Amino acid sequence: MSGTLVIEEVDPQGPEAMSLLREAALEARSLYPELIAPGAPMPTNPPRQERAAYFVAFLARTPVGCGALRPLNGVTAEVRRMYVQQAYRRSGVARALLAHLQQTASALHYTILRIETGNRQLSAMALYESFGFQRIAPFGEHADDPTSVCYEKRLTATEQDIAHFPKLLRDLPSFDGPFDAFKLEAKNCDVLFASYPKGTVIPPHSHDTENVGVITQGELILTIDGRETRYRAGEWYHVRAKATHAARFDVETSEIEFWFHVPPRA
Repeated sequence: MSGTLVIEEVDPQGPEAMSLLREAALEARSLYPELIAPGAPMPTNPPRQERAAYFVAFLARTPVGCGALRPLNGVTAEVRRMYVQQAYRRSGVARALLAHLQQTASALHYTILRIETGNRQLSAMALYESFGFQRIAPFGEHADDPTSVCYEKRLTATEQDIAHFPKLLRDLPSFDGPFDAFKLEAKNCDVLFASYPKGTVIPPHSHDTENVGVITQGELILTIDGRETRYRAGEWYHVRAKATHAARFDVETSEIEFWFHVPPRA
């Protein structure tokens, strides 16, 4: 795959969405001819819905794939309209779309995702299983379809937390450390966009960096040299280099940390 893949939210009844839907429908008819009559009407998309989303993946401004979310109830969304043109399969487009849909579901405060595919679409099944989806009994409109294979995934607290950060930050490299964060490297400083599930405890430790941070949601309970202080959204904290400190998070919390590399003293 050459060029940059861009995923954009679109009108579900717009030309890009409808063109890809038609291609997907034609492919489904070839895979399941016994279930779909040749003269059956083509599927359509409803207008935009609240807490729903429809995305198209563009490569060099050419639409190459799509995926959507629709609400099933207050906590559950169904992944729909997953399709990638054959020429662009096995190039990461489907994975990028599914990851984007999962992040969007978290941002919309869903905690459960469901998805359906056909039993002859082995690549789709492998993709969903690689994302941690678990097989469930066919649900809703799929219950009476003998070819339906259905999956469900419960979004973890961390997956919900990271949706608090904008996509540009979520696209940064992951921090290799004892908590989940995205890392932006700068001269003499690392910037971490970190998230902590409820109940996270970081035991006493120290490091050579001078750290400051600001809480963006939730609450940090920070202990430095035996003194405990609570920091809530919008509040800054400071940890001196080599200071022994510990942290805990009684609620889901996100923050931006600045780790300044302090030059050794002469």
